[in-house]
Amino acid sequence: MDELKDLFGDESLDYATFEQKLTESGIKLANLKGGGYVDKSKYDKLAGEYAKYKTDNDVTKYADYDAIKSELEQLKAEKEELGYITETANLGVAEAFRKFVVSEVKPLVTDKKDFKTCLVEYLAKNGQYMEQREKSGVFFASSVNLNGGESGKKSTNQIMNDFLRSKK
Repeated sequence: MDELKDLFGDESLDYATFEQKLTESGIKLANLKGGGYVDKSKYDKLAGEYAKYKTDNDVTKYADYDAIKSELEQLKAEKEELGYITETANLGVAEAFRKFVVSEVKPLVTDKKDFKTCLVEYLAKNGQYMEQREKSGVFFASSVNLNGGESGKKSTNQIMNDFLRSKK
């Protein structure tokens, strides 16, 4: 206020003269009711506090941050791999072939085909990796079976042995 008193004195001014004297002096007026003005010293103090807070709370500064991040990525990959192996087990892939089948099917996965879809298609073409199962009297195997899957008939081994012996 003292600056305005020095600038205008005790005289009475009209608006145009008031505006002219403000412009000449370089004084800027602002309405502080809106809260738009912050004292420069307060701003600088808060900016410094923010910078210190940001530096003090930077998680990347910890020595083991990279190791933890690397381990997390490895655990995520292992979890994904176990999920794939579980899926192969659920669809009846023999335990000895599960990791191999996963390694064959993973490259087939796209945005349009998920792992399970690719796995089902792969197993339809590669049934030799399936477990041998007996279901409703029908025998499923990954090798040739000459007895037709019926019980009471000779096994494939017996049939082949009889055939070889008869050729002597």
